[in-house]
Amino acid sequence: MNYKFAVFIDGDNISPKLLNSIINEINKIGDIVLKRVYGDWTAQNMGSWKELLRETPIRTFQQFRHGEQATDGSMVMDAIELVASPNKNFNAFAIVSSDSDFYSLALRLREHGMYVLGVGRRQNTKAIFINSCNHFVYTDNLSEPTEAITEKDYSAATLISSAYMNSNFDEDGWLSLSALGSQIRKMDPAFSLQDYNCSTLLALVKSCESDFEVKPDTRTPPNYRVRKVAQSFSTRQTGTIKRIIGHYGFIDSDDGDYYFLRTNIIPDDRSKPIKVKDKVTFETSLKPKPQSTDPHEKNGKAVKVALSN
Repeated sequence: MNYKFAVFIDGDNISPKLLNSIINEINKIGDIVLKRVYGDWTAQNMGSWKELLRETPIRTFQQFRHGEQATDGSMVMDAIELVASPNKNFNAFAIVSSDSDFYSLALRLREHGMYVLGVGRRQNTKAIFINSCNHFVYTDNLSEPTEAITEKDYSAATLISSAYMNSNFDEDGWLSLSALGSQIRKMDPAFSLQDYNCSTLLALVKSCESDFEVKPDTRTPPNYRVRKVAQSFSTRQTGTIKRIIGHYGFIDSDDGDYYFLRTNIIPDDRSKPIKVKDKVTFETSLKPKPQSTDPHEKNGKAVKVALSN
């Protein structure tokens, strides 16, 4: 199903530093048609939200703190009003908060046929809210936020890599070309192929053949899929699983963090469960640059990942 999300954010409960990561995660599941953040904008602790919203397109809603649950109550009433509207253009709801009192709203929205996604911190969110949603995402598991693309001085490889890593590729690392194009447009609404002297997205991806491979299917005309190329150096290293996030994860090693895709795990270990703190060995295709401000350079790239006995 093609989900179209209404996103309600509890600004009193969620850090603004997580906003880009949260939006990227929701964009992997569907399209966002409505975004709101609620809070008491007269309070000092909302200052960091105000700075972020100078560049981020999202509607703000004021709710004075006349009680501990004032913001929650405002979100609930607006959500029920919207979902009852005969002219609504969404079929899914994202509730971004660690406040478990939203479990009742999640159940009510599902009664109205809505797909409900919850987003919150693992430590603070109770099971009743988690289990009331169709799907729940822990903010602890989200990758480092990717900066919004605002200038045209980034390379095609950087653009494609950012869009690829924020998409739902399959277990073998393949992503449809159309899904890649959709993600690029979500990240950069002003994206234009002319800026890269290319007439098609396929030509743009093929211009980065050292970083990405392209594969057509057997149809006429063919549909294309894209996969990030894994290049291997011979030196083998050891490390510990730091995080697992969907189809990829991070390894903590002596010289920095490395990310890897499920497809970078050796075939014999690919079906085995991998947990945080598991010991692994791996080869490197890219060394980490911890001091870099680019999140795609900060982490190295691991390939031929194997579980240690």
